[in-house]
Amino acid sequence: MNLSVLFQFLRRHFPRIVAILFWLSAILAVHLTLQHNHLTLVQLAAKLEVVMATHWYGPVLFFVIFIFRPFTLIPAIILVALGGRIFGLEVGFIVGLFAKTASAIIPYYGGRLFAGELDAGEVHGKIRRLSQRIARFLRRNAFEALVAMRLVHVPYDVVSFVAGNLYMPFRVFIGGTFVGNIAGVYGFTALGASLHGDVISGKLHVDLPLVISSLAVFTASIIASCLLRRHVNETAASV
Repeated sequence: MNLSVLFQFLRRHFPRIVAILFWLSAILAVHLTLQHNHLTLVQLAAKLEVVMATHWYGPVLFFVIFIFRPFTLIPAIILVALGGRIFGLEVGFIVGLFAKTASAIIPYYGGRLFAGELDAGEVHGKIRRLSQRIARFLRRNAFEALVAMRLVHVPYDVVSFVAGNLYMPFRVFIGGTFVGNIAGVYGFTALGASLHGDVISGKLHVDLPLVISSLAVFTASIIASCLLRRHVNETAASV
């Protein structure tokens, strides 16, 4: 490759290259840290649980970990449930709701970054079939579609990435994400808060009323999502 062409390529795609390298470095750092300390993710979670439960800065640490969750590939629902187990239902729900919403910002801006100057249709023609379906649904009625997908737990970071790739207005994205997260965060926080005992040994007992309330919220969120999806599709068909 001609050096001038290579230089132009690097200059044009420099922010994207840096973003990819940072993401890969973060994943590698997590892996090496676990390997160096001979820990599994479950054991690391147990250690962090003790730190966050016994120190005043626990909720702040939880929030920071959640913000950088997209770089670790840890599913959001696991951290939400962990927040419920550590902080209880009330505090866990509040911290989890704001932390999960904030954690969507990084993949959203990642989507905007990798959109580049290409037309949105060309971009999404190169993305996985799932992303194409998400993009079509989001275009119909962005806020309601986003809430519906958050309610049924469509892959969290993929939705955020595609929303950014479509240049969805940030206020619409963050508002729809916040509203759509409410039911799911409550459900998984309640599930986490219902578990008592030692995770590593497997000696756990369950608070049945919290589990029932969690299941009730999950069921209601699925029904609400179906109604929202129907509304979005009918609105799109009538235009």
